[in-house]
Amino acid sequence: MVEALTADTALLHITGQIETEYLDQDLAYIHEAPDQLSMLQSILKAAFRVRTVDTALPTIREAVRIALTMPAGPVSVEIPIDIQAAEIDWPADMAASHVGTLTHDAQRVQKLAEVLVAKKRPLLWLGGGTRHARAAVERLVKLGFGVVTSVQGRGVLPEDHPATLGAFNVHLSVEAFYKTCDALVVGSRLRGNETLKYKLALPQPLYRVDADALADNRGYRNELFVHGDASRVLDELATLLEARIEVDASFAGDLAAARETAVAEVSKGLGPYKRLVDSLQRAVGRDYNWVRDVTISNSTWGNRLLKIFNPRAGVHALGGGIGQGMQMAIGAVLSDAAKKTVALVGDGGLMINVGELATAMQEKANVMIVLMNDQCYGVIRNI
Repeated sequence: MVEALTADTALLHITGQIETEYLDQDLAYIHEAPDQLSMLQSILKAAFRVRTVDTALPTIREAVRIALTMPAGPVSVEIPIDIQAAEIDWPADMAASHVGTLTHDAQRVQKLAEVLVAKKRPLLWLGGGTRHARAAVERLVKLGFGVVTSVQGRGVLPEDHPATLGAFNVHLSVEAFYKTCDALVVGSRLRGNETLKYKLALPQPLYRVDADALADNRGYRNELFVHGDASRVLDELATLLEARIEVDASFAGDLAAARETAVAEVSKGLGPYKRLVDSLQRAVGRDYNWVRDVTISNSTWGNRLLKIFNPRAGVHALGGGIGQGMQMAIGAVLSDAAKKTVALVGDGGLMINVGELATAMQEKANVMIVLMNDQCYGVIRNI
């Protein structure tokens, strides 16, 4: 559930509770989870209890609406067992909830455009909130923008595109490159582990677009903030900048050089494992799922070096939980069985949920497991 909250995943969670007749009376009634609703509310976007039979479907409908409203997130509905067992007439209205489209202040976008039109080296930092915004991102890239991504924003622009640094966002060569840029951060939390605990010297001044109004000045101060949907704001921004912005002729070459240096640094540290990465890249092609558990191999090269080409291809434990690799790989396979799925796991993480191998067999989940075995909890030892 915390993983879904961290990843802004629209998730409906339905759970049970004892009969309404005995609820919240401190009767030590068997299987009651005292104050379960408060616990759920503390780890989710929202949580509700169905209190009457007649409000069961309306409550679920509202939970779905909140889960899907940007920024999305997990919502739980607690249903007492007597209400679960009740029979109701089939409702005349089974229509989906109304999910509003996030709007934005066009004047702020205009102001952002006026600021950026004077910039010569504009860089987009793309987070997971831009996964649906590839077309708008590509419009800005055609105008000369460069791209760097968080791990969650990987693949919004294919990672073999010459205008992207990929997720090589914390390397010294890239940090030096940042000093020459002006950055627009879009749909990213600028998480602590991807900004050296907020010490990474990001480009200044910094501008920001986010579906969460509370992202304004969070982690880093920004000169201008636009609250809105990434795709809509970036598309409007591209229209306002077309035929107006002139990017420094050396910008693209400097970006490519920064990426080449970062790739070389990671590759040098891999030693003989570089052959593993190269052979994997050849084997998987462009249309595949790249699933990673929290293993040191992921933090050193799995999060960056193996290229991905669409924003749903990268699957990883965003909340940092160990031992989620197998489950996530099975889910990735079942979401699209035609795709190749490769799971990078450590021996410690695998053993936490090794029983999921039985689930993989049961579901005929065709997944390649790359097991990095250092015979210990490598991540914990490293910490």
